Amino acid sequence: MCASTSRSGNGADQSMDDAEAVDALRQKAARLEKRWQREQAARLTAEDLLETKARELYSVNQKLRTLAERLEERVEARTRELQEARDRALIEAHHDPLTGLYNRRGHEIRLEEAIARAAGGPERLALLMLDLDNFKEINDRFGHHAGDGVLRHVARIVRTSLPEGCVVSRLGGDEFAVIIPVGEGTADIETLVGRFRERLNVPYEQEETSFSIAGSIGIAIFPDHGESASSLLRNADIALYRSKTAGRNAATVFEWSMFEELVKRQEMSSALANSNLQRDIVPWFQPIVQGPVTRTVGVEALVRLRIAGEKLLLPGAFLELANEGGMLHDIFRVMLDKGVAQMRPLIAAGQLQYVSINAAASDFSFDIVTEVLEALERYRLPPEALVIEITEEAIITDPLRIGRKIRELRAHGVGIALDDFGSGYANITTLAALDISTLKLDRSLTTNLPLKPKAAIIVKALCSMARDLGLSVTGEGVETEAEAECLAACGCTRFQGYHYARPMPLDRLQAFLG
Repeated sequence: MCASTSRSGNGADQSMDDAEAVDALRQKAARLEKRWQREQAARLTAEDLLETKARELYSVNQKLRTLAERLEERVEARTRELQEARDRALIEAHHDPLTGLYNRRGHEIRLEEAIARAAGGPERLALLMLDLDNFKEINDRFGHHAGDGVLRHVARIVRTSLPEGCVVSRLGGDEFAVIIPVGEGTADIETLVGRFRERLNVPYEQEETSFSIAGSIGIAIFPDHGESASSLLRNADIALYRSKTAGRNAATVFEWSMFEELVKRQEMSSALANSNLQRDIVPWFQPIVQGPVTRTVGVEALVRLRIAGEKLLLPGAFLELANEGGMLHDIFRVMLDKGVAQMRPLIAAGQLQYVSINAAASDFSFDIVTEVLEALERYRLPPEALVIEITEEAIITDPLRIGRKIRELRAHGVGIALDDFGSGYANITTLAALDISTLKLDRSLTTNLPLKPKAAIIVKALCSMARDLGLSVTGEGVETEAEAECLAACGCTRFQGYHYARPMPLDRLQAFLG
C-alpha cells in the first residue's frame, strides 16, 4: 500500500506542475500578445505620425514655395521700379523739363562725347550759343506762361532747323546751345545759322498775341577755337557777347582777338574796382560857343580816368565796365563835385555862364536832386549856372520817374539839356512832355549838313519849334565852318565841336578863356 500511494502522489504532483506550466505559458503568451499589440500600436502611431508630418511638411513646402514665388515677383517688381526711377532720375538730371532738351549737365556730357569722337580725326564740330534778346521784356509784360510758350517755340525751331546729328540743349533761362558736326570744313555753318535765324525771326502767335523774337548767337569751332569743352563754351560765350554788344540779333564766329580783348577788359575791370575815383577821375572840358561872335558861354564836363598813374582813359574804355560794376553813379557824383568846384571861379569871374554835367538813366534811381542842390550849396554856385545833360535813350528807360526828377531840378532853377536829340530814340512829344531848357542836336544831323538838304529842313524845323518852346539849341559835332554857317542859317544859336575846340584839361581851358 505504501508503494501504491507513493506512485499516486507523485502523479498528482506532476499534474499540478503541468497545469502551472500551462498557466505560465498562457500568461507569457498574454504578455507577449499585449507587448505585440503595444508594439503594433506604437508602429502604427509612428507611421501615422510620419505620414501626418510628411503631409504637414508638404503643406509647409507648398506655402514656402508660394511665398518664395510671391517674394520673387515682388523683388522683380521693385527692381523694375528702382530701374525705372533711376532712368527717370537720369533723364531729369540731364534734361530740361520745360522743353525736353538736354539741360546744362546733359549738354556738358554730350559735348565731351562729341569732342572725344572728333579728336584726332579730320572732322570738326561747331558749338553754337544762342541768347534771346528780348525775352525779359516778354516775361515782364506778358508773364511767365507766355515766356514758357516762347521758350518751347524756340526749342522747336532749333530742333527742326538743324540737320540730324545735332545736339540741342537749354542751358537755363533763355540761353540755348547746339553741337553741330561740320565735317572737314565750316562753310555750311553760316548757311545753317542764316536759315535758323530766318525762322526764329518769324513772329510767333500765342493766344492771339504776336511775339517778335530775336537772338544773338556766338559760334566756336573745334579744334580751332578750343580743344576742351570748357574752352569751347568760354569762346562761344565770348562770341555771343560780341553779338550782343554789336547791336543784338546777330551771329558772330569767335576770333582769338576777342579773347585778348576780354583779358584786357577783365584787367580794366579789376583796375577800376580798385581805383580811388575821387583821385583818379579827371574832368576835361569842351567849350560851347554862341554865335554869331562865337563867344564861349559854357562848357561840357567830360569824364577821363587815370589808372595806376598811366595815361588818361576816354569814357569808351571804362564807362560800360563801370556800369556793369555798379560804379556809374559814383562817377557822376565825382564829376558833379569836381565840375562845379573847378568851374565856379570861372563862372564867378564872368568867363563862363554855366557848366554841363552828363547824367545816365541810372543816376535818376538815386536822390539826384538832393545831390545836385548840395553840390551847388557846397560851392556857392547859382542853380542857373549848372546844366544836367541826359540823352533821349536814357529818358525812355523810365520816363515817369526821370520826368518827375527833371521837373524838380527845373523848379530849383537847374538847367536840363536833352542830349543827342535826333538819334532815333524818342519823338517830338518828348519836347512837350519834359521840362527841359536846352535841345542838343545829335551829330548825325549836323555832320555834312550843307550836303544834306533834307536834313537841313529837319534841323530848321527843330530849331523853330525849340524857339517857340523857349528852348536854346546847341549843335553838336560841328567840325567845319560850313556846318556852323548852315546850322546858324537853320536857327541854331550855340555850337560845340572840334571846329571850335577839343576837350581840354582845366589849365588849358583857363588859357583858352584868357
